[in-house]
Amino acid sequence: MPAINMIHLTLEIWGIIFCIIEAICVINGFKINEKKAKVVLWLIVADMLLLFCDSLSWYFRGVSDTMGLIMTRAGNFGTFIQSDVMVILFAEYIESIFGENTDKIEKRIITAVKIIAVIGVMLTVVSQFTNLLYYFDENNYYHRTKYHFLNLLTIILGLCGCMCLIVKKRRQMGKTHYFTFLFMVLAMLFSLVWLVSHYGIAFGNIAATISVMYIFTVHISERSAQFQKQQEKILRQKLEIEESKTALLSEIIKLHLINNSLALIMELCYEDSEKAAKTVESLSKYLHTGMAAMEKRTLLSLKEELNLLDNYLYIEQQRFPGIITVHKKINIWGILLPPMTIQPVVENAIRHGIRKRNTAGNIYISCDETKSEYIITVEDDGAGFDVNKLKEENNELHIGLDNVKKRLAFMVKGKLEIESVIGKGTKVTIHIPKSLSEGDK
Repeated sequence: MPAINMIHLTLEIWGIIFCIIEAICVINGFKINEKKAKVVLWLIVADMLLLFCDSLSWYFRGVSDTMGLIMTRAGNFGTFIQSDVMVILFAEYIESIFGENTDKIEKRIITAVKIIAVIGVMLTVVSQFTNLLYYFDENNYYHRTKYHFLNLLTIILGLCGCMCLIVKKRRQMGKTHYFTFLFMVLAMLFSLVWLVSHYGIAFGNIAATISVMYIFTVHISERSAQFQKQQEKILRQKLEIEESKTALLSEIIKLHLINNSLALIMELCYEDSEKAAKTVESLSKYLHTGMAAMEKRTLLSLKEELNLLDNYLYIEQQRFPGIITVHKKINIWGILLPPMTIQPVVENAIRHGIRKRNTAGNIYISCDETKSEYIITVEDDGAGFDVNKLKEENNELHIGLDNVKKRLAFMVKGKLEIESVIGKGTKVTIHIPKSLSEGDK
């Protein structure tokens, strides 16, 4: 086989392999229900057929048996047809980029490009019966006729129409896409003009394949950006749902605490006015600090969170005097965490742990750290519960702790773990990554 045939076959086989990979990526990796995606897929398929047909014509060139005669003629016919089809698809791709933003002149240019390409197809069909563009000798070698330039002329005119569209839409395309598409069209035009007077390596096919590869790259990049936007939209929707749930829970906590606190204050007004005033102050600080932070979705330092907790505990200790004792062992104060993280855990320890024992109980709050995270522990010696059943039950304890867990995950990528033994107590451990929660220690 002559060296030039080997060069053609090697280049075109590699081109076919790339086209197959590109087509698989478009079909499997992304949806193809959009017009642009369909055009990209058809461009890849057309380029693959162009390369396949041209490789057939080069492989069987000079083979004069029946198979050689059929394959050479079929290959040449397919090559000429696919060249015109690719011009149509390239115009379709440019149209799909701008969609409804094409005016009458631009639509006429696109229509003209398609008509010129159809004329090229008709010339190729006519040539099969009249040898208008090319013919084969008795040894099955391809030869051009003096009218061969007509086929190249239709492709050149079609690409000139595409170039006019690109230049006209340069402001909408952006500098990068504009200069790249313009370079691709000019490269294809140059290679075709060269082929008018030279015959050899099909630089037109090479230029067309490189252009299709770039279009595929642009398509993948756009679809990846679109997929990322969709993921961000889904995440925002999830955050909005969680914010709504948090806002609802915040209102429930307000009503629940206010109701209990008002009942306590009313009772203290008759028994101890100073304690009543102090309870009002604690309630006011608790509501102002905690709810304001939750509504703004800002992080609190551990010190601010514990001050918030102290106001809550003062109210509870007035409601249940001598029942609740809190022990704190804190040496890191600047940890940042979502507001109302520790308070719901302590509230559950009181309501579902200590109070269920009907005797006095203790709550231990401590803080530690590793190289990668802060660890906050809230432990009580209350009644305890079955952790496995907690997940199955849609009760107040489950809802409260689950809400804290979700806010930790969304706001600081943290997590909450629960250990409990019936009759001995409960331990809640909060893990917060240092990279997302670093304040003044």
